[in-house]
Amino acid sequence: QDVLRFFAYDPSSGGLRLSLTFPMHPYGDWAFFLNLVAQSWSLALELCFYLLAPFVLWRRTSAVVSIIAASVCLRLIGYIVGLDENVNFVFAAFPFEIATFLCGAVAYRAYHRYGDQLRSSIVAPAILAIIALFGFAYSSVPGASVGSIKYWGFLAAVTTALPFLFAWSANSGLDRFVGELSFPVYLLHISVFYLVGRFVPLSVGRLLVPAAIVGVAITAYVFFQRPLDRARHRLAQAVLQRRAAVSSSLSPNDVAQISGDPVSH
Repeated sequence: QDVLRFFAYDPSSGGLRLSLTFPMHPYGDWAFFLNLVAQSWSLALELCFYLLAPFVLWRRTSAVVSIIAASVCLRLIGYIVGLDENVNFVFAAFPFEIATFLCGAVAYRAYHRYGDQLRSSIVAPAILAIIALFGFAYSSVPGASVGSIKYWGFLAAVTTALPFLFAWSANSGLDRFVGELSFPVYLLHISVFYLVGRFVPLSVGRLLVPAAIVGVAITAYVFFQRPLDRARHRLAQAVLQRRAAVSSSLSPNDVAQISGDPVSH
């Protein structure tokens, strides 16, 4: 269904056409509204990356950085030819977005190699404060929100900060809890936003919407996500125990018959 993000409805033919621009008006011309899950674009990007990850992440860091550079260049070329007029090409085109995923991979490699030195550093809290201030001031800095110097500067700053921040917060229970809330917040925020906005004045909604989103996310985590995670872990543990029990009860002849290998006598 994510392919629909790049198509618009053509009333003259009654079909879909490739749309290089983002038809904000009328909204009905945008085929994306046929999607069942509005956030499917990011899930599609993740699935694409998971398919490629086994073929990319084992390569040398220099090769990964080269792929990042190629992705950035491809994005810039797309902007030059006008694809930046369609927000779907800006945020949801995997060839453009693979650079973001691989920046996280490079940051993890830096943490894995220098984690002990980073963990004892006092630099991480300072970097966190700078990134937070940068984030709050981002919208007020002149320039387009995507494709500008400030956008790439912010992305580079976050990538550089990740090894420090992870080393500093890896053992924090609060950090883990906030991380667990990230997905339900992302998944539910649009529904909560529209539901609250439908019944509450804008002046009140500006304060109520963030609180409602966090409250709904905590509820979803406590009553749905955490029980499902526990059930998943119990199931995985039971499968491993069953495999171990079966393996310990098999004779060499049984193992050979299952694997199809002959037993030497």
